[in-house]
Amino acid sequence: MFDFNNAEMVKEKLKELVDKNIPKMSLDKLLEIERFDYLKSYVDKATESEIAETNNHFNKYCVYGYNDGKDIFSNENCSFYWGLTHGEMVTDDNGLARTYYHYIKLGGTKHKIELLLQYHPDCYEIEE
Repeated sequence: MFDFNNAEMVKEKLKELVDKNIPKMSLDKLLEIERFDYLKSYVDKATESEIAETNNHFNKYCVYGYNDGKDIFSNENCSFYWGLTHGEMVTDDNGLARTYYHYIKLGGTKHKIELLLQYHPDCYEIEE
């Protein structure tokens, strides 16, 4: 089991994850998911700024389905419960948050995307 109280273990694992060059989520990757096909017509009308903002949002996360949905730190299947932050779920194995609700704007229309994504290793920092 992964021990987040062990600073050396966390540093080693985070370095290993960063070195893997895990693919990041993006608007293009979202559009590959069949249930989000409806967004293609909005993308056609979207401004460059909207597309950039959407990609900036999704780039904080690992690509959907990475590691077969297993936690990137523990490599285990997790179950989740709602956290205190709106749209965030927390794993019961190590307490890391994943985001379920994503709000994006494309073609002048706001969209609520329901997709459970785990944060990309680039988003984690270790305080010394």
